[in-house]
Amino acid sequence: SEWSCNWKEGKMAAVEGKETRKAPEWTAPRGGGAKGDPVMVNNSLAPGGLVSLVPEKGNTFTWYGCGPTVYDSAHLGHARNYVTTDVLRRIVEDYFGYGVSYAMNITDVDDKIILRARQNYMAEQYAKTNPVLTAEVVATVKEAVAEHEAKLEKKIAARREEAKGAGAAAETAAKEAKLEEEKLAELRATVTAELVRAEKVLQEGSKNSAPSAGSLLAVAAESLGLHQDQRLGHQFKDNDVIRQHAARFEQEFLEDMRVLGVRPADVLTRVSEYMAEVIAYVEGIVANGFGYVTKSGSVYFDTHRFNDSKDHFYAKLEPTNFQLTAQSLKLLAEGEGSLSSGGPNEKRNPQDFALWKAGKPGEPEWNSPWGMGRPGWHIECSAMSCAIHGPKLDIHSGGVDLKFPHHDNEIAQAEARYESDRWVHYFLHPGHLHINGLKMSKSLKNFITIRQALVGTETFPAVTPRQMRLMFLNARWDATMDFSNGLLEIVLSQEKSLAEFFLVVQNTLREQSNETGFAQNWSESDAAFNKAVLQTQEAVGAALRANFDTNTAMQTLLRLTRTTNRYITENKDRRGLLVRKAGSYVMWILRVFGLTDCYGDYAFSLDENKDGLGGQSKQDIVAPYVEVICKFRNQVRDLAKKRGDFGAILDSCDELRDVSMPPLGVRILDDSNFPFSFVDAEKFMKELEEKKLHAEEQARKKKVAKIEALERDLEGFKKASIHPRDMFAASEEFGQYDEEGKPTHNKDGKELAKAAKKKVNKEWTAQQKKFDKLQGRLKNDPNLLESTQKQIDTLKATLS
Repeated sequence: SEWSCNWKEGKMAAVEGKETRKAPEWTAPRGGGAKGDPVMVNNSLAPGGLVSLVPEKGNTFTWYGCGPTVYDSAHLGHARNYVTTDVLRRIVEDYFGYGVSYAMNITDVDDKIILRARQNYMAEQYAKTNPVLTAEVVATVKEAVAEHEAKLEKKIAARREEAKGAGAAAETAAKEAKLEEEKLAELRATVTAELVRAEKVLQEGSKNSAPSAGSLLAVAAESLGLHQDQRLGHQFKDNDVIRQHAARFEQEFLEDMRVLGVRPADVLTRVSEYMAEVIAYVEGIVANGFGYVTKSGSVYFDTHRFNDSKDHFYAKLEPTNFQLTAQSLKLLAEGEGSLSSGGPNEKRNPQDFALWKAGKPGEPEWNSPWGMGRPGWHIECSAMSCAIHGPKLDIHSGGVDLKFPHHDNEIAQAEARYESDRWVHYFLHPGHLHINGLKMSKSLKNFITIRQALVGTETFPAVTPRQMRLMFLNARWDATMDFSNGLLEIVLSQEKSLAEFFLVVQNTLREQSNETGFAQNWSESDAAFNKAVLQTQEAVGAALRANFDTNTAMQTLLRLTRTTNRYITENKDRRGLLVRKAGSYVMWILRVFGLTDCYGDYAFSLDENKDGLGGQSKQDIVAPYVEVICKFRNQVRDLAKKRGDFGAILDSCDELRDVSMPPLGVRILDDSNFPFSFVDAEKFMKELEEKKLHAEEQARKKKVAKIEALERDLEGFKKASIHPRDMFAASEEFGQYDEEGKPTHNKDGKELAKAAKKKVNKEWTAQQKKFDKLQGRLKNDPNLLESTQKQIDTLKATLS
């Protein structure tokens, strides 16, 4: 066996001659307060099918979400994870009516944060102390870039070696190698050009006695930070720099989540504020025999002892990753972090991981029973979750890329700490996100932060928070999704349909604001429409119970909007109460999905405007005034049309419709059931401009076609103006003619053959007809040719 431990019975099964680990069979939590039909969910702890989602106690779920490690800006992958989790949480709370106690962590102590903060700081300090371009600065940058290139080349070689194997791990290694190669090429391209420029400045001298090093140090900042940190990182003592770095990106992350409409956690836990709980947690694991202290003062989790003990199993989410393969060791190393010092001589087993890292120069540290140090990455979530929710947890969510080792190690730590065979009942992993079919990568120019996505990039147009959420809702929450231009087009169409649906609903309810003045008995069409609404409610409920199938739920809602539009259009005696029922239900589901938190019953404008007064949207406030204006305009317009030539009045009506109201976000509807609708002003103006440009293009094409036709006519007129007697006179082909001007002999004096004479007669006769026809037209219009030419010139002038 490749493993250095003896697996006990039940933890290893033979499959086609190979040893394959299988996690213990999952069982549903005992007790719980399931409501109605079961909610079925994809639980990563129970692969192979959907399982029933029920809380262990009462009607409330305890839920812990893996928060960010705040070392950099959040990107679209983070958005997919946290917005998707927010949708699931809202469905559980707002649709199914369960209570949820939701905690999320902020990892503000971690290798990535320490390294990024130190490197950024050191690159900035070097730039501050070396503002002038000198030979020494150029030499330092060259050395830093060379080291950076060597590091990337080493990584590429390792990935290429891994890619020689077979299976998914080899494919992943090949992709990573390609991405690293592109990163290396980009580094060389950007820095090399700036180095050439800098050396040229130094060689030629400069009119400026102190040429700036700013542009060179800016493009080489990453390389320079790595270079300086490698030499001076151990001397770093300003822990405030690290705290400020983490605080900056924590604030940015939380602001991003607010903008995206993610519901805040009930409790936010920072590692730096739970150090006592983390230390006590590690002590409990060591006391239970599953952790060990090394001479350096680090504490490790003993994965083999844990797995070999009764009622425990290591790596429940990814059992095969306990095998010592290049891929599993790589994942384990990444989980330990770049600053880990524990080697083969310090660990009992290669799969063991740090619970507590002994202090090292240049890193923040806290006092502990084992000396100065700081927590390992994995222990943070286990300790903080249990500090909030206790030793049992209903739901844990987090990025699918964290399954192993992070989430598997969380599970092992909690079960080791409390000597339990199960810590968490459900593990929910939102799927990966690709951009236009490709993995997100800075080297592919498709690495997009949340803030960049909201303003647009050179490769992807801007999206609003609601459009982003709609894109996620259109995909399976637990599958890889493609954040593509094609999907955005679908979402824009859906958003427009929903906005127009609510405008129609608003107009109908405004029309029937007082039910007393309208009949309320149902016709067959009313009964059929009510049935469609009820069927929609059933179908949406079924979709959400089937693994939170928001895509099907959204398609079902959109079908109801189309059905409602048809019902309103085709039924003059439509029932406002039924329209209200449909509109209210669609709006409720959109609120459940987090697509709108607007005030007002049907506030779903394309501009996502949430401003209002006294609980009313702007649309609700101004609607009565706009209605009065539109009705007056339509009355004037109708009178003008009935009484004849009132062009100026009609033009004024058109100006109100096409010029005055669009900037205010009002579309006036001619000859419609409703006099107006509210629209997004900017988008409506753009739509009108596009229509105008389209109309102008169509008019231009018509003019071009007209010019071409007139030119053909003019050419025909000119040819027809030649008298038949003269039509062959200029030809060098003939020598003799009769009295009608028809050729009889060729230029050599030879009489024309019978066939040639026949052809000449035919052409002469045709010309005679054209000539006679033109002469007839000239009698009526002596200036026909001149007027035709003038038309052509006038049309060409308008084109230019």
